[in-house]
Order: sequence, then C-alpha cells, then structure tokens
Amino acid sequence: MDSLANAKAGDVCTIKWMLGNLQALELIRGYDIKEGSQVQVIQKTLHDVVIGTDRVRLAIGSDVAERIKI
Repeated sequence: MDSLANAKAGDVCTIKWMLGNLQALELIRGYDIKEGSQVQVIQKTLHDVVIGTDRVRLAIGSDVAERIKI
C-alpha cells in the first residue's frame, strides 16, 4: 500500500483507506470520494495534489494526500 502523495500525475488509483483531519475527510467524502473510489491524479505540486473523478476536480494538501492510502 502506498500513499496518494506518491502517485504520479496521470495515475488512476483506488483508495484503500483514509485517515487524518476529520474536516478534510468530510469535505472529500462530500464529493463522493471514499474508500473504494477511483481517482486520477491530475497534477502534483510541492504543496498539493489535484485529484479528479468523472464528476469533480479537487485540490488537497500534500499532508492530506499522505494519509490517503492507495
């Protein structure tokens, strides 16, 4: 199992589990991104990761992405 922060731009990943800040996780789950969801890494920068599904694009901090396992 690896963290979402280590995925490369263009990778399609299945989320295995998510831990961390409750507010950040509630926001992510509000976009129907949860355990078992597939997301694509759109872009990575030094401080954040942009992920996407067929419905939404979402920028999350690298610290949050580190706690999401794929």
